Amino acid sequence: MPSIVVALVAACAEGELLVLGSRAFSGFGGFLAGSVALATVARATRPVVLVRADETPASERMPGSDGEPSARAPYREVVVGVDTAHMCDDVLAFAFESAVLRSAPLRAVHAWTQSISPGPGAKNTSAQEDAERELTRVLGPWREKYPTVEVHELVANDHAAHLIQGATTEAGLLVVGRRNRPARIGAHTGRVDHAVMHHVRCPVAIIPHE
Repeated sequence: MPSIVVALVAACAEGELLVLGSRAFSGFGGFLAGSVALATVARATRPVVLVRADETPASERMPGSDGEPSARAPYREVVVGVDTAHMCDDVLAFAFESAVLRSAPLRAVHAWTQSISPGPGAKNTSAQEDAERELTRVLGPWREKYPTVEVHELVANDHAAHLIQGATTEAGLLVVGRRNRPARIGAHTGRVDHAVMHHVRCPVAIIPHE
């Protein structure tokens, strides 16, 4: 493992979070996640926030009345990817706290997939409704804990990375989780984390969780 990765992971463990910047961009305009960033994110025990090189404080806010970036305009929304099949309290806590600090709305995104093509109408509708109910259930306690946060839900039959990428077009921050893997599997980022690290334009917070 490169010494810089060891140093970054050790520093991250001593703090609340680690922020990594990029001096370059991927071909899709997102964060260019090189080997150091990928290795660090995969091993970090605290949240890691990835920030593009041209990001400024005004970038996280809505445009002013003249259409230009403004440090006095409201913050853009926070987007959080939610996997309802696994506990994600750390991810939701980070997302809601971020929304509170910004006085920004929060958009919770959940993707579901159906490998077998459904029959006309009913099955597909039922799967969508089930996914919507499950996301609402997971968010319920957090809405009660953070009553001032305006929460929007987005549920769709889609690949998670694709749905999240589309939802973050105007976002100021994306929050996603990274499951800690057993030692026999090895440290790595999941497919969704890997995709958003490369393709999402806004800052990305990756939160390790069990």
